[in-house]
Amino acid sequence: MSLSFLAKTALARIKYSFGVRTPLRVLHRITSRCNLECTFCDHQAHRREKSELSTEALKECMSQFAKLGTITWGITGGEVFLRKDLLEILHHAHGLGFFTSMITNGTIASAEQIAEASRYLEFLVTSVDGSPEGMEKVRGPGVFDKVVRTIENAKRNKLPVIVGTVLTRDLIDMDGIRFMGQFAKEMGVRVSFQNLLLTGPYGGTGFSDAKENIVPHEPDRERLFEALDLILDMRKQGYPFVNNRPWVDFVKNHIQGTLKPSTCYAGMLYCNFFEDGTVRTCQYHPQRVNESSIAESIAKLAGVFDDCPCLAICYVNYNLAFDFNWTMILDGARNAFYRV
Repeated sequence: MSLSFLAKTALARIKYSFGVRTPLRVLHRITSRCNLECTFCDHQAHRREKSELSTEALKECMSQFAKLGTITWGITGGEVFLRKDLLEILHHAHGLGFFTSMITNGTIASAEQIAEASRYLEFLVTSVDGSPEGMEKVRGPGVFDKVVRTIENAKRNKLPVIVGTVLTRDLIDMDGIRFMGQFAKEMGVRVSFQNLLLTGPYGGTGFSDAKENIVPHEPDRERLFEALDLILDMRKQGYPFVNNRPWVDFVKNHIQGTLKPSTCYAGMLYCNFFEDGTVRTCQYHPQRVNESSIAESIAKLAGVFDDCPCLAICYVNYNLAFDFNWTMILDGARNAFYRV
């Protein structure tokens, strides 16, 4: 990440004060297909494999986003490597000058694919949920070793890696946070802890069957708060954890019902783009639009929300930074240039 990136972000935030929308950061769900069925995920309820944009149509949409001022392009799924044209899409994103990242479950990419992807990515995100035993329970047999190989391949190509770890009941009970701290140091990665997303249509409340499977993984409040405090304590000790004090305070206040209304900039300074070409305010808000151009779709997105705060770390961090929380801003800058 460069200083010009931070400058463009600051300028877009200033322009927003005068009513100008800029989709600075786009989270692009490139496919809804996935090769795993993780026990706490309701992703199978959202599969739309028959509606994926063609390669050329997708590249044209990305070019339209670039003209609107987008500077960060995050690719997610499903499992992104199920798209046969993934590397071509990454190449196009890189050519547009995007700061590009990608989320993968780390189980099917070959060493050659990771090597090629590393030419176009600023960092890679994959998932580790504690010990091999914990991973097997949640994601299936052999997944831990596959993810480790993907991380090793990325590091071999000097591609920075962030590991996403979901704060489930089992992870906390199995001392998974300390495990992840040691894992991060040994593997040379950063860890970003994430809450179970139990709000909105992608968190289970819109799908009762999926929610029934997800809720048993939710830790009780006391254990979760202890875990959050441990994350901050270990970070102070030098463990490479992304999560910081403003995020922890936000999560605690949200869960306790003491959260002061905050501004959400979803649809205004960032948005989601789906495999079928629709634009969405965020991943957890039900509104979807699909006008004749990306600019028209962005203009049709709903305004600022202050009644549906979520716990997704990326959205929380964006919103706090855009609201001039200087601790979050400085920490974000630190993370942008951080190398394990």
